[in-house]
Amino acid sequence: MTSKLQRPPRKTFLGFYLGDLRDLGEYARQLWRGDGFGRTFFDAKYAAVDPWGYENSPYDELKRALVRYGLGGRRFEHLLDLGSGEGVVAKFVEDRAARISLADLSAVAVARARQRLQVPGDDHVGDALSLLRELPESYCDAIVISEMLYYLAPLPMTRYGRELRDQVVRVLAPGGRLVLLHPYGWLHALYRRTSSLRVAARAELATRRKVSMLALDKLPANGESAPGTGEVSPS
Repeated sequence: MTSKLQRPPRKTFLGFYLGDLRDLGEYARQLWRGDGFGRTFFDAKYAAVDPWGYENSPYDELKRALVRYGLGGRRFEHLLDLGSGEGVVAKFVEDRAARISLADLSAVAVARARQRLQVPGDDHVGDALSLLRELPESYCDAIVISEMLYYLAPLPMTRYGRELRDQVVRVLAPGGRLVLLHPYGWLHALYRRTSSLRVAARAELATRRKVSMLALDKLPANGESAPGTGEVSPS
């Protein structure tokens, strides 16, 4: 699945969005000053509604379509949107799950996300790793992680990155699906190499800034393929 836009929706420099570079610089500065996982940064961003302009961006709508494609034709019992923000992605795939739980560092973002949704679910506020540690094993049968790993685990093979991966796999039920969406495909390498996960689908956007989607299914403990998994056609 490859889509092209003639004009990128935001200003770029050497393939990077200038606004994103500024945001990452400010985020890094706050981390350097000891602000945990950047709570002050995200609280300041969400002082305005839709601070990144995701909701009405055709480019971001294409990215949301990649997430939907990654979920395939299945309907899940319980989906966890890890790093949900204001719930724009969750709303786009709302019909694919009976319940959608939200998790984000910003309480304001989670509250706005919950207002968007018509399906029930749990709301979690805090850093991703701490929240995952508190969730029970096999908590959900689908997890979406969109545009978040470069904040938390820019070096996936570090101890933190490996534990984050381990906790994601732990809370995902056998046969469940994990969908990752990021501009840098190497952020997904650790997950792709995990023996308990099997690649189900992958896709890219061919814009000035490449975006990669990787969908993986968690295998049962005996290593056999779970029913209903596998690559599907986009819908």
